[in-house]
Amino acid sequence: MSIVQKKFPALYRAYLLVAEPRIVRIILFAIYLLFLFAGGFVVTETPDRFVELLSVNLVLMFGGFLALGGLLSSIAVLPGLWWLERCGLLSLGTGMLMYVILIIGTSGSTVGVCVSLAFVLFFALRYMETRQFKLAPRKN
Repeated sequence: MSIVQKKFPALYRAYLLVAEPRIVRIILFAIYLLFLFAGGFVVTETPDRFVELLSVNLVLMFGGFLALGGLLSSIAVLPGLWWLERCGLLSLGTGMLMYVILIIGTSGSTVGVCVSLAFVLFFALRYMETRQFKLAPRKN
């Protein structure tokens, strides 16, 4: 019996509820939460520079795509609800493509464009990995 099982049995039981591969899913969960917070920040603290380039409504839509995608994906990734995670991934991909347009429109850095496109490709890859299933397989 490990130290975690002895000292934190509830945490260990919660860890066992996460679908395999657990560590990968926990990392994905953290990434999706960061996008949820980023989208929430864009909606609540709308950056003036973005509003200059787009209208307030489009900036709120951009933040909404990020927040909704982060929310749906973070809810779905731990138990392995792939159909819901795919909905979130589509929203995140759309939001990140809007961000690429914002970066290009504000004469932002090439690195920012590359990192944003890398996230879009990551979301596409994750979508392709999960597209043929509704739920993640579980080990019993």
